[in-house]
Amino acid sequence: MPLTVKVEIDETGTYVAEVEDLPGCVTQGSSFEELLKNLREAISGNIKARRSLGYVVPSDRRMRLLVEATV
Repeated sequence: MPLTVKVEIDETGTYVAEVEDLPGCVTQGSSFEELLKNLREAISGNIKARRSLGYVVPSDRRMRLLVEATV
């Protein structure tokens, strides 16, 4: 199951991403490349935390990006 990631650009030009399939998994970056790096770390940390708490989480690491620019 691919993870759906909603990406927005805020009023300061910062990229903000929220993983809709992992509640609370949110990150940001000053560039799209930085956002992707931070997103990988945020997803990995969120999944590790959920597994340690006994939650079942998807093992497929593909992402589907939904990009919305609100400038």
